[in-house]
Amino acid sequence: MFSFIGNIFAQGVFYVQPNPQPTYMPVVPQEINVGIDIDGDGTNDFTLSSHVNNTVTLTAQGANQFLIQSLMIAAIPFGTSIGSTTSGYTWSGGTASLCAVINVDNTPNLSEIGNFSGMTNGYIGFDLVQDGNNYYGWMQIQSSLGLDLGLYGSVTAWAYETSPNTPIFAGEVPEPSTVALLALFGIAVGLVRWKRSKR
Repeated sequence: MFSFIGNIFAQGVFYVQPNPQPTYMPVVPQEINVGIDIDGDGTNDFTLSSHVNNTVTLTAQGANQFLIQSLMIAAIPFGTSIGSTTSGYTWSGGTASLCAVINVDNTPNLSEIGNFSGMTNGYIGFDLVQDGNNYYGWMQIQSSLGLDLGLYGSVTAWAYETSPNTPIFAGEVPEPSTVALLALFGIAVGLVRWKRSKR
Protein backbone atom coordinates (compact mmCIF):
# COMPACT_ATOMS: atom_id res chain seq x y z
CA MET A 1 0.00 0.00 0.00
CA PHE A 2 1.27 3.45 -0.89
CA SER A 3 0.83 6.70 0.97
CA PHE A 4 0.04 9.70 -1.15
CA ILE A 5 1.82 13.02 -1.41
CA GLY A 6 -0.53 15.10 -3.51
CA ASN A 7 -4.01 16.54 -3.57
CA ILE A 8 -6.83 17.73 -5.78
CA PHE A 9 -5.69 20.79 -7.69
CA ALA A 10 -7.86 23.34 -9.48
CA GLN A 11 -10.49 22.14 -11.95
CA GLY A 12 -11.06 18.53 -10.92
CA VAL A 13 -7.62 17.02 -11.51
CA PHE A 14 -6.49 14.52 -8.88
CA TYR A 15 -2.66 14.42 -8.71
CA VAL A 16 -0.56 11.95 -6.71
CA GLN A 17 3.14 11.44 -6.01
CA PRO A 18 3.25 7.97 -4.41
CA ASN A 19 5.58 7.10 -1.55
CA PRO A 20 7.13 4.58 -1.99
CA GLN A 21 7.17 4.65 -5.79
CA PRO A 22 6.15 1.50 -7.70
CA THR A 23 9.39 0.31 -9.35
CA TYR A 24 10.11 -2.26 -12.03
CA MET A 25 13.13 -4.06 -13.48
CA PRO A 26 12.85 -6.77 -16.15
CA VAL A 27 15.86 -8.73 -14.84
CA VAL A 28 14.87 -9.93 -11.36
CA PRO A 29 15.47 -13.24 -9.53
CA GLN A 30 11.80 -13.59 -8.57
CA GLU A 31 8.49 -12.19 -9.77
CA ILE A 32 7.50 -8.87 -8.21
CA ASN A 33 3.91 -7.54 -8.37
CA VAL A 34 3.06 -4.03 -7.22
CA GLY A 35 -0.53 -2.79 -7.03
CA ILE A 36 -1.33 0.78 -8.08
CA ASP A 37 -4.41 2.35 -6.46
CA ILE A 38 -5.00 5.39 -8.69
CA ASP A 39 -7.89 6.99 -6.79
CA GLY A 40 -6.90 6.00 -3.25
CA ASP A 41 -10.04 3.96 -2.56
CA GLY A 42 -8.12 0.93 -1.26
CA THR A 43 -8.57 -1.15 -4.44
CA ASN A 44 -5.77 -1.66 -6.96
CA ASP A 45 -6.61 -0.30 -10.40
CA PHE A 46 -3.44 -1.55 -12.12
CA THR A 47 -0.69 -4.07 -11.29
CA LEU A 48 2.93 -3.52 -12.33
CA SER A 49 4.82 -6.84 -12.58
CA SER A 50 8.50 -7.61 -13.06
CA HIS A 51 8.83 -11.16 -14.37
CA VAL A 52 11.92 -13.34 -13.89
CA ASN A 53 14.65 -12.40 -16.33
CA ASN A 54 12.55 -11.14 -19.20
CA THR A 55 9.56 -8.77 -19.09
CA VAL A 56 7.67 -6.08 -17.22
CA THR A 57 3.90 -6.00 -17.66
CA LEU A 58 1.06 -3.72 -16.67
CA THR A 59 -2.32 -5.29 -15.92
CA ALA A 60 -5.50 -3.23 -15.93
CA GLN A 61 -7.91 -4.45 -13.25
CA GLY A 62 -11.62 -4.69 -14.05
CA ALA A 63 -12.72 -2.55 -16.99
CA ASN A 64 -9.75 -0.16 -16.72
CA GLN A 65 -7.60 0.38 -19.82
CA PHE A 66 -4.29 1.82 -21.00
CA LEU A 67 -2.97 3.04 -24.33
CA ILE A 68 -0.89 0.63 -26.39
CA GLN A 69 1.18 0.96 -29.55
CA SER A 70 2.54 -2.01 -31.53
CA LEU A 71 0.98 -4.37 -28.92
CA MET A 72 3.04 -2.87 -26.04
CA ILE A 73 2.31 -0.11 -23.53
CA ALA A 74 2.56 3.20 -25.41
CA ALA A 75 5.11 5.86 -24.45
CA ILE A 76 2.97 9.01 -24.57
CA PRO A 77 4.82 12.30 -25.18
CA PHE A 78 4.35 15.16 -22.70
CA GLY A 79 1.33 17.28 -23.60
CA THR A 80 -0.55 14.59 -25.55
CA SER A 81 -4.32 14.78 -25.07
CA ILE A 82 -5.49 11.54 -23.44
CA GLY A 83 -9.16 10.77 -24.03
CA SER A 84 -11.59 8.71 -26.09
CA THR A 85 -10.23 10.12 -29.36
CA THR A 86 -6.47 9.96 -28.68
CA SER A 87 -4.99 9.27 -32.11
CA GLY A 88 -2.04 7.02 -32.95
CA TYR A 89 -2.73 4.62 -30.08
CA THR A 90 -5.25 1.92 -29.15
CA TRP A 91 -7.13 1.48 -25.87
CA SER A 92 -6.64 -1.98 -24.34
CA GLY A 93 -7.47 -3.79 -21.11
CA GLY A 94 -6.00 -6.92 -19.61
CA THR A 95 -2.22 -7.27 -19.60
CA ALA A 96 0.41 -5.76 -21.92
CA SER A 97 4.21 -5.58 -21.83
CA LEU A 98 5.92 -2.38 -20.83
CA CYS A 99 9.38 -3.67 -21.77
CA ALA A 100 11.30 -6.89 -22.31
CA VAL A 101 14.94 -7.91 -22.43
CA ILE A 102 16.33 -10.53 -24.75
CA ASN A 103 19.69 -12.19 -25.20
CA VAL A 104 20.30 -12.67 -28.90
CA ASP A 105 23.93 -13.82 -28.90
CA ASN A 106 24.34 -15.90 -25.69
CA THR A 107 26.67 -13.30 -24.14
CA PRO A 108 26.12 -11.08 -21.09
CA ASN A 109 24.89 -8.36 -23.48
CA LEU A 110 21.14 -7.84 -23.26
CA SER A 111 18.93 -6.16 -25.83
CA GLU A 112 15.65 -4.52 -24.92
CA ILE A 113 12.37 -4.01 -26.69
CA GLY A 114 9.43 -1.75 -25.92
CA ASN A 115 8.19 1.75 -26.61
CA PHE A 116 10.15 3.19 -23.66
CA SER A 117 13.56 1.95 -24.88
CA GLY A 118 16.12 4.75 -24.97
CA MET A 119 14.01 7.06 -22.77
CA THR A 120 14.53 8.21 -19.18
CA ASN A 121 11.14 9.90 -18.78
CA GLY A 122 7.77 9.01 -20.26
CA TYR A 123 4.03 8.78 -19.74
CA ILE A 124 1.44 6.01 -19.80
CA GLY A 125 -2.12 7.00 -20.71
CA PHE A 126 -4.90 5.26 -18.79
CA ASP A 127 -8.67 5.12 -18.51
CA LEU A 128 -10.10 4.54 -15.03
CA VAL A 129 -13.59 3.08 -15.57
CA GLN A 130 -16.03 3.48 -12.68
CA ASP A 131 -19.82 3.04 -12.78
CA GLY A 132 -19.73 3.13 -16.59
CA ASN A 133 -17.84 6.44 -16.65
CA ASN A 134 -14.36 7.02 -18.09
CA TYR A 135 -11.80 9.03 -16.11
CA TYR A 136 -8.73 9.70 -18.26
CA GLY A 137 -5.29 10.07 -16.73
CA TRP A 138 -1.54 9.58 -17.02
CA MET A 139 1.25 7.87 -15.09
CA GLN A 140 4.78 9.26 -15.28
CA ILE A 141 7.67 6.81 -15.25
CA GLN A 142 11.27 7.87 -14.75
CA SER A 143 14.64 6.20 -14.30
CA SER A 144 16.76 7.45 -11.42
CA LEU A 145 19.73 5.15 -12.06
CA GLY A 146 20.81 6.60 -15.39
CA LEU A 147 19.40 3.54 -17.15
CA ASP A 148 16.73 3.91 -19.78
CA LEU A 149 13.14 2.94 -19.08
CA GLY A 150 13.44 -0.35 -20.92
CA LEU A 151 15.71 -1.62 -18.13
CA TYR A 152 14.58 0.15 -14.96
CA GLY A 153 11.92 2.66 -13.93
CA SER A 154 9.63 3.96 -11.23
CA VAL A 155 6.12 5.37 -11.36
CA THR A 156 6.83 8.81 -9.88
CA ALA A 157 3.41 10.45 -10.30
CA TRP A 158 -0.04 10.09 -11.77
CA ALA A 159 -3.07 12.28 -12.34
CA TYR A 160 -6.58 11.89 -13.67
CA GLU A 161 -9.58 14.07 -14.49
CA THR A 162 -12.34 13.73 -11.89
CA SER A 163 -14.92 14.88 -14.46
CA PRO A 164 -16.03 11.84 -16.46
CA ASN A 165 -15.22 11.62 -20.18
CA THR A 166 -12.94 14.68 -19.98
CA PRO A 167 -9.52 14.49 -21.69
CA ILE A 168 -6.34 15.33 -19.79
CA PHE A 169 -2.92 16.29 -21.17
CA ALA A 170 0.01 13.98 -20.33
CA GLY A 171 2.00 15.60 -17.52
CA GLU A 172 -0.64 18.24 -16.88
CA VAL A 173 -0.74 19.47 -13.28
CA PRO A 174 -2.97 22.58 -13.14
CA GLU A 175 -2.05 25.57 -11.06
CA PRO A 176 -3.77 25.82 -7.67
CA SER A 177 -7.11 27.60 -7.86
CA THR A 178 -7.44 31.35 -7.36
CA VAL A 179 -9.28 30.75 -4.08
CA ALA A 180 -6.36 28.66 -2.75
CA LEU A 181 -3.86 31.33 -3.79
CA LEU A 182 -5.91 34.06 -2.09
CA ALA A 183 -6.12 31.92 1.06
CA LEU A 184 -2.32 31.50 1.09
CA PHE A 185 -1.89 35.24 0.57
CA GLY A 186 -4.26 35.92 3.49
CA ILE A 187 -2.28 33.57 5.75
CA ALA A 188 0.98 35.27 4.76
CA VAL A 189 -0.44 38.74 5.48
CA GLY A 190 -1.75 37.50 8.84
CA LEU A 191 1.68 36.12 9.80
CA VAL A 192 3.39 39.39 8.90
CA ARG A 193 0.89 41.37 11.00
CA TRP A 194 1.26 38.91 13.90
CA LYS A 195 5.08 39.24 13.81
CA ARG A 196 4.83 43.04 13.80
CA SER A 197 2.44 43.01 16.76
CA LYS A 198 4.95 40.95 18.79
CA ARG A 199 7.63 43.66 18.47
